[in-house]
Amino acid sequence: MATNVIPTTGLEYTIVPDGTPLGAEIGGPNTAYPYPGSQTPYSFTGTAIGYGDDAPPLNGYRILTRYKIVTYIPGTPSNPGDPNAVPPVPSSPGSDPSYSYVYSTWNLISQTMTCTSHAIDTPGNPFIDNTVDAQYISPAPGVYSESSSGITDGMKYDYFKVFDQSEFDHIPPLSTYDAPPEENVRIPQIPWAPDADPPLFPIDAVTSFVPDEREQVTVTYSLTTVWSGGTDVITISQVVTQNQKDWKKILKEVIDRSYYTHNLNPWKPDDRDPPDPTPGITTDGAPYYPGYVRYP
Repeated sequence: MATNVIPTTGLEYTIVPDGTPLGAEIGGPNTAYPYPGSQTPYSFTGTAIGYGDDAPPLNGYRILTRYKIVTYIPGTPSNPGDPNAVPPVPSSPGSDPSYSYVYSTWNLISQTMTCTSHAIDTPGNPFIDNTVDAQYISPAPGVYSESSSGITDGMKYDYFKVFDQSEFDHIPPLSTYDAPPEENVRIPQIPWAPDADPPLFPIDAVTSFVPDEREQVTVTYSLTTVWSGGTDVITISQVVTQNQKDWKKILKEVIDRSYYTHNLNPWKPDDRDPPDPTPGITTDGAPYYPGYVRYP
């Protein structure tokens, strides 16, 4: 794999799958020399985004790190030669400067990856899965020939974290029956744990929706490597594309993340004196369902 990173002794990164085209030239007299490692700017191959369960899983996205020792080999000038000399001096085409390199084991202290461009509600995590520390693969400290970091297999981009310029009006979660909607705001992402007991949703209901009309969004990650030679930080990007004809699916996914859709909605307070509550309905109008505990 060619690279436009000038060969130097230090850490070498290979992005898998690599989204930066091969064949860039380094410049100077040795432009075509194929150095190993990925090109800069580092990037993953682009992907499409889905909505909820139909989002494509991000499998096999890795950053491989090796320690490379480089030796510079000076070029030699050309020599036209002298056939009339005694003895004759043959001509010589000379040679371009080049590099040789070998790989050695290296001592890794820590290597961590995070998203730096998206996910305001869940910093570092642009995915649907909000489980703490589940989004990225990080190698353990130790001596390596090659370390491997990356995105945990099976992660899926959360549409509303990536295409985060959607705007909508909504009733906040667990509001009273007469709560007014919040208007022209970002779509909140947390809490969202539909399988929890009780289930948690980021809104009560959607009252208005304006989609993010961008066709593509660039998600940016950073990889920080702390090793015996110091600290190294690189940036990796990925272009994420949406189908702009899928507004219906997008709105359906927003609505599915609401309490009202799951029949978990507040009731009007019982204003009778004394109250005569209906079974299963709270007298103060608070949301009620089995196992529900009102937020403090």
